[in-house]
Amino acid sequence: MDKHQVVIIGAGPAGVTAAIYALRSGCEVLVIEKMMVGGQVATCADIRNFPAIDHLDGLKWSRDTRKQVEDLGGKFLFDEVLDIDSDYHILTLKNSTIEYGDLVLALGS
Repeated sequence: MDKHQVVIIGAGPAGVTAAIYALRSGCEVLVIEKMMVGGQVATCADIRNFPAIDHLDGLKWSRDTRKQVEDLGGKFLFDEVLDIDSDYHILTLKNSTIEYGDLVLALGS
């Protein structure tokens, strides 16, 4: 069973932001996502509600964000979480089981 210091479930804006901050703090991070980095943002061609940004392409943001997390040393795992055992810090996924130290739920809308 793999063990990870910080596991983040969800790779939308909240999940990748949490990953970036944790990585910059020196943590080892795994982000679990069942679909794609960016969440619903990745499906939007014209985003105009990010502060200080006039226009944003969701798919480009998704690619750039994934690269930023990976460049900082973060890893992504594309799988589905089936069960969270918070007593023993174990996640049961569709294709594996993972032990975690800290868990962040960033489940999106």
